[in-house]
Amino acid sequence: MRPLHLTLSAFGPYAGQVEIPLEQLGERGLYLITGDTGAGKTTLFDAITYALYGEPSGDNRDPSMFRSKYAQPDTPTWVELVFSYGGQTYTVRRSPEYERPAKRGGGTTLQRAEAELHLPDGRLVTKTREVTGEIVNIIGLDRSQFAQIAMIAQGDFLKLLLADTRSRQEIFRKLFPTRGYMVFQEKVKSEIGALQRQCEAARASVKQYIDGVLCPREDPMYPQWERAWAGELPIQETVELLETLLDQDRERDTQCSEELEQLDGEWKAVTALLAKAEELEKAQSQLEEAQARRKTCAAQWEAAQQQLEAQTAQASQLEGLRAQLADLEAELPRYQELDQLRQNLTALVQNIRRQSARLEEQESEQQRREKELELWRQERAGLEEAGAQRERLLGQQTRAQEQSQQLEELNTLLAGCRQARVNLENAQKRYGVARQKAQAAQEDYTGKNQAFLDEQAGILAQQLAEGQPCPVCGSLTHPTPAQLSPGAPTEEELNRVKQAWEAAQQTASTWSVEAGKARTALEEREQRLRSQMAHVLPEQGADQPLDQVAQSIQEAQRKAQEALDQVRGQLGQVEAALARKRQLDTQIPQQEQRLGELEQAMSSAREQLAGANSRREELEGQVHTLEEQLRYPQADQARQEQSDLKGKLQRLEEAQTQAQRRANAAQLALTGAEEAVKQLKQLVEQSQPVDVETQRARSQELTLRRAQLTAVQRELHTRLTTNRTALEQIQGKTAQLTQLEQRYTWVRTLSNTVNGTLPGKEKIALETYVQMTFFDRILRRANLRLLVMTGGQYELKRRREAAGSRGQSGLEMDVIDHYNGTERSVKSLSGGESFQASLALALGLSDEIQSSAGGIRLDTMFVDEGFGSLDEESLSKAMGALGDLAQGNRLVGIISHVSELKEKIDKQIVVRKDRTGGSRVEIVV
Repeated sequence: MRPLHLTLSAFGPYAGQVEIPLEQLGERGLYLITGDTGAGKTTLFDAITYALYGEPSGDNRDPSMFRSKYAQPDTPTWVELVFSYGGQTYTVRRSPEYERPAKRGGGTTLQRAEAELHLPDGRLVTKTREVTGEIVNIIGLDRSQFAQIAMIAQGDFLKLLLADTRSRQEIFRKLFPTRGYMVFQEKVKSEIGALQRQCEAARASVKQYIDGVLCPREDPMYPQWERAWAGELPIQETVELLETLLDQDRERDTQCSEELEQLDGEWKAVTALLAKAEELEKAQSQLEEAQARRKTCAAQWEAAQQQLEAQTAQASQLEGLRAQLADLEAELPRYQELDQLRQNLTALVQNIRRQSARLEEQESEQQRREKELELWRQERAGLEEAGAQRERLLGQQTRAQEQSQQLEELNTLLAGCRQARVNLENAQKRYGVARQKAQAAQEDYTGKNQAFLDEQAGILAQQLAEGQPCPVCGSLTHPTPAQLSPGAPTEEELNRVKQAWEAAQQTASTWSVEAGKARTALEEREQRLRSQMAHVLPEQGADQPLDQVAQSIQEAQRKAQEALDQVRGQLGQVEAALARKRQLDTQIPQQEQRLGELEQAMSSAREQLAGANSRREELEGQVHTLEEQLRYPQADQARQEQSDLKGKLQRLEEAQTQAQRRANAAQLALTGAEEAVKQLKQLVEQSQPVDVETQRARSQELTLRRAQLTAVQRELHTRLTTNRTALEQIQGKTAQLTQLEQRYTWVRTLSNTVNGTLPGKEKIALETYVQMTFFDRILRRANLRLLVMTGGQYELKRRREAAGSRGQSGLEMDVIDHYNGTERSVKSLSGGESFQASLALALGLSDEIQSSAGGIRLDTMFVDEGFGSLDEESLSKAMGALGDLAQGNRLVGIISHVSELKEKIDKQIVVRKDRTGGSRVEIVV
């Protein structure tokens, strides 16, 4: 990845827009970034990192800090970076979130962060996250990796040089894919805690079920259970004790069941004897009740017989009622006939009334239509002249429209004359101005030409030379040549003035011609206007001024419009009259036809009305005859009499039936009572006596004993159910606890191994072990440069043995001093030596990250400060190492204040503070 062009706007210390054409630095070698303290040298790298990833290069800076405090309120903050990668060119632009003045009203508003990436194929990627993801895909590095590779800051890599194992773990975790190992370590460690809690929960569950075992205090096993409840017995011994208790309770339950069965048999026998005694006592009571009931039934039977005889005496009255009802029912159909005749008569009368009313309506309609027809005929006769009147008005309308059109044409000609007059005035004004300029130019030329002629002697004198003949007198000596006046024009000046005069004359001539054309055009337009007026408005004078012509045309247009409006109004009335005439031509025949139809309908209605009146008289006679033949005038009265007869007959029949039914019921009740007395006497005489008190006492004894056994058995069942459940749960939880304890032992060993906490072993965690591999490769790459920079004196080495056994180890680092053959801590190096070591370590780390990222190569690198601590020889070696690094197609930028570097490095980016605030950038190549 190579930055080509960087543009900043209101970013950091840069108040305005700053263009930095990085491509001018070339494709390889070293260049220096120098300038005032705080001017914004490191900000350039921050801007590149922010453009790519939306974040600054360091963790102690926030994107919200990028808004320049020197910028004008309306200057936007953004960064744009053009870079190349893999032969393709990309452009990325970002702006951070910041407060800006609101476009409407007062106050400020929040400008949201924005990003866009232009790809080589023309596609545009927007949204901050999508742009960052695309950048990572293109370059192959995330922000942390890019910052470690592209920027070598003395402070950061000095920290890496002097860091302990835990600090290096955090650094390497960000740069290399080792976080998964740490996550695995934490997951295994957390699983130990989970397994430990599960084991404790399983033990608590077993204890809970043991505490729930039921054992009565009077049981011989109770003391052993007290030890079990106190947790003094092993789980297996407790299980065996519980099984013994269950066997014992099951045996007791069987014994209770057998005794209960025996008691149930004896209780049933006693209950049967008591039931027989109760039956005998009940039978004696029922016998007394049956004898009393027999006496009552006999009295009821005698009364029922008397009522039946009385009802039988009324049988002759029933026959008379039946005959009377039969006669009435025979007449009922004739009442229906009478009702039908009356209905027919009523309907016929109503029909006659409707026909009469309809006939009256038709006669009224006939009279109305005859009057309308007469009026229409008169109105039609008055509209005969409407057609001729319409033709006359159409002709008047056409003539009025033609006159209006001619007047409008006159208006158009008048407007043309006015415009022609304006054109003439403009041309005359321009001609006057051009003529004045031409006269002034002529006077200027005449004056300068005269002055030029007056100075010819001086002009010739300027060309004289000793020994050369004078072009006027031929003398070879020139003792007193003429002198030029101070303001004498030259020939070139005279030519320019002459050209200006000729141009002014040409312009005046051109406008003179234009004025002539404008006058001719005006005269032609006025001639056409007056000719047309003589034709359209002959009563007006042809020589009127244009203003009077306009008034004449306007007055003529007003009169023409009034005439046209009047004709149109009359024409509308005539059109309405013609429409009414056409309507009457249709209505009159229709009205005549309707009158004929009405006459036919009225004749038919009169015939139908006469027939209906004849039928009415016939029906009235039939109704009168039938009314005289029937006993009741109305069918309702006949039906009411029928209903009364039926009710009376039904009551008599029901009374007779009830008397017979009561007599039969009394007979049956008497027979039943006598039979009950007979059977109960036989039952009492055949029954054996029972000692009721003795049997009741025995029944109570049996019931009490049965209740006692039932309570004992219920307690046994509760205990058996509870203890069986406890046994099953204890056995299940014990098996689960065994598995959990085995899993816990195995996972604890694994956790101690991967987390480096095995007793007596090195404190090296799994992630640290993986990072040691990366660390060894980094040190090998770093030593290639450190040996060169230190003249073969120093070599970095990972410490193989931990300094102590308490903390984590594996990533400590020592330095080998080949001059004296010693090995010591890197913390013992001097300031300059520490810079060399940290620079070598940074370069080695950069190489390893690029290699681990799949051979990613950055063609640009920055080194920030630290050179001030080096002596001249060390500085030369460090520069040599960086020069080797810049071989090929790599640019290395050194951010430094060291003056010696300004002399050693030709290509420079100079950053300076501006007096008005902000900074500016200059590239020196």
